[in-house]
Amino acid sequence: YAGAHDPSLARKTMQTIRRESQHALADMRRLLGVLTHPEHYDYADIDKLITQANAASASTTITRIISGNPDPDSLSTAATIALYRAVQEALTNIRKYAGSHVLVRIREAWSPAGVSVSISDDGKGTGSVSSQHVPGYGLIGMRQRLDAVNGTLTAGP
Repeated sequence: YAGAHDPSLARKTMQTIRRESQHALADMRRLLGVLTHPEHYDYADIDKLITQANAASASTTITRIISGNPDPDSLSTAATIALYRAVQEALTNIRKYAGSHVLVRIREAWSPAGVSVSISDDGKGTGSVSSQHVPGYGLIGMRQRLDAVNGTLTAGP
């Protein structure tokens, strides 16, 4: 309609559409760049994670025991990220629910078949009802991440 009746308005409208399309395209490229080259933590960062967790709570002691021959290069990038995130989520859950004066053991067993990680604590724990906690998606996310790299998760009190 504007093109037939007001060429000047049509030109301005098309320039606005072009400018907004260019902005949208730039935003999309920026988003895709973040998704394709995200900054991530992986297996190599687990020691730093443990150091940070130990520093965050003076009453919690975290030890890591590794058996077998660690071979993180045999794992996919996605698997090393999933492993890091699983340890991170477990430590977060311990911090939230185990109470104070807690000893945490991270046992990592390497074999030609892969790696098995067990994270346990001697905390007293608190129930979701008693702590007024609304359950989130931490365990669901861990399970999904590990499933995606052919891993499994077993969790419990």
